[in-house]
Amino acid sequence: MDRTVALPNTRSRRASAAPAPPAGSAQPAGSVESAGPGRRRGRQLRRRLTPFALAAVLAGTLTACTDHPGSAAVVDGTSISDSSTLQTVDQLAADRTPAEPADPSGTAATVDWQAADVQREALNRKVLTASIRHQLLQSPAFSRLPAPPKSEVNARAAQVDPAQLAGQLGVAPDRVDQGISDALRVLTLAQQNAEQPVTDVRVSMDILSTFDSRSAAAAARVRFLDDPAALDAAIAEAAQGSGGAQSAATGQQLTLLQQPALAQFGVFSEPAGSIVVVPSGERWTLVRINHRSETPGQLGSALGTAANSQQGQASLFDLAWLAASKDVRGQTVTVNPRFGRWDPVVMQVVPLS
Repeated sequence: MDRTVALPNTRSRRASAAPAPPAGSAQPAGSVESAGPGRRRGRQLRRRLTPFALAAVLAGTLTACTDHPGSAAVVDGTSISDSSTLQTVDQLAADRTPAEPADPSGTAATVDWQAADVQREALNRKVLTASIRHQLLQSPAFSRLPAPPKSEVNARAAQVDPAQLAGQLGVAPDRVDQGISDALRVLTLAQQNAEQPVTDVRVSMDILSTFDSRSAAAAARVRFLDDPAALDAAIAEAAQGSGGAQSAATGQQLTLLQQPALAQFGVFSEPAGSIVVVPSGERWTLVRINHRSETPGQLGSALGTAANSQQGQASLFDLAWLAASKDVRGQTVTVNPRFGRWDPVVMQVVPLS
């Protein structure tokens, strides 16, 4: 939840829903199969645990099997330190006030950044994404991209407050120059290949918003994954204009090139049938992916739109990295599951499924 975004406006259609218990709370132990109703309950409990408990189990298993203990990620055999990543996150979190959006280049909505877990997870992914991208740029495939002149880096750095710039780039304050250099190099690549097709992702989705807290949205997500018809009913109720604080929309169409800021939440990474939790203003939204497809897209027009919109520089650089995806296909990127997973299509670390 590193940037705040404006989802399609659905505030005109409202419905009420009782907040569900916080997600991730302790579940009853003992889902042991037995004859009769107990066996059925055991199966239901395991289904309910799957989205979170299974991810935790896999995280422990995959971390234990890595050849690079203490790594946040490994890029073609080069380790990115877990401790240095978390140290950078600590620095950026300390420089951010609770009322400040994670990315001032996002659209008008803001998230309650006093929710430490939200901020931490978002910064973890942002910082690790920046580190992975920096390491990818060391590949011979990018040797044709010279480093920008020091004077240009200094000029860019002078335009924005250093702490704010570090947060936008996802780098430690003492590595802002490196972050600017990386961003300018990949932007040059994107401009050189503006007429070449890149992989765009198109999703059709249903939206149910807004929940007052992340825990309520996450708990509802678990319930709706277990019972998709319940989500259909909640959306239908909202569409009828019932009272309450939630709104709904169906059949919304979005693309990666149009809304790159949504990529960080996994909206463009998850398969059909998935439900993604997205911060929207001071509230929370559930997005159900109905259809996902990858198609060729035109990067040049998207870069122009991002440069002249409220999405700002961070989204511009995220788009620029789409032009680099074809140059890094031969490189292997693995991410410690505690941080998320690497999506080579959107070229970012995204939440675990």
